[in-house]
Amino acid sequence: MKRRQLDELWKGILENTFEDFLRFINPDVDTVLDLQRGIVFLDKELDLAFGNNKPSPKIVDKLARVYTIDGKEEYILVHVEVQDQYREDFSRRMFEYYYRIFDQYHKPITAYAIFLEDNVIERPDYFEQNCLGTSLHYKYNTYKIANQSYDELIEDNNPFALAVLTAKSALMLGNIKDEDERDRRLFGYKRKLLRLLVSRKMPRKKIEALLYFLRFYIVFENNDFNTKFDNEVKSLTNSNNISMGIEEQLLEIWKRDATELGLQEGLEKGLQQGLEKGLQEGLEKGQVIGQVIGQEIGLRKAKEKEILNLISKLGFSNEQAADFAEVTVSYVEELLAQH
Repeated sequence: MKRRQLDELWKGILENTFEDFLRFINPDVDTVLDLQRGIVFLDKELDLAFGNNKPSPKIVDKLARVYTIDGKEEYILVHVEVQDQYREDFSRRMFEYYYRIFDQYHKPITAYAIFLEDNVIERPDYFEQNCLGTSLHYKYNTYKIANQSYDELIEDNNPFALAVLTAKSALMLGNIKDEDERDRRLFGYKRKLLRLLVSRKMPRKKIEALLYFLRFYIVFENNDFNTKFDNEVKSLTNSNNISMGIEEQLLEIWKRDATELGLQEGLEKGLQQGLEKGLQEGLEKGQVIGQVIGQEIGLRKAKEKEILNLISKLGFSNEQAADFAEVTVSYVEELLAQH
């Protein structure tokens, strides 16, 4: 999976299950924080605290304002380490986030680091320095998914446990080289997690977020398994009386993101290899992804959006867009008239 995709998936699931995340990491959090007063995310403020000097390579980060039981404001800083390999300067970067945010707000801060790497090596949970009698010891919270028990996570009713189980499943598949065996094993994991999800009572927004995370965090090599999984989503959401139409809405989201991802990757490659070649590769990738979802909802709307983007964003003429999308010029003209 591309780094950008992984970042966005973790940012999205943290935003949609943040209270659950806090209770998952710290079961006693409600004795300290009043989560009923709501949570305000301060991502723009986090960017302002760093300006153009944000630590590199980037990590997924969320800054949120919460309230204590006695009414005081607190700040929760969450780091998710999404690199496959641990970086020796990670602890220093955690401390850099701490002191910049403390300098900006002068509020208490707690920090969490979630490690996604595929090994069981415990990583440091502190940063320290000593110089001529002056010392610093900064300690933060850590959570390593590879070291967690799959069976215990299955029994955990916290919604965030399902996100951790998804990431845990990806790690459990890491050593399987045979694509067919991997897909069969993955389908079993996904179906089990899907059934757990729909059997638990939670707001529709959380269901959508967790389904989206499950659908895209680990994908099948064989498109037939994507179709089977999407059919499972449709069957289980309806049979469990979850809001009617949720599967159609999810498929629309998946289709939209897949189309945009194909075009975006095409543009990025175009900058490196030439615009013409990059657009072609981006279109081909978009078509591959679109085929997975298009079996459920059809490719017509995806092609229409593709044509409109070629004309409005990339400056194609009607004739060029028609030739590129392999449709007639009259089809393009009728499409433009409708928009």
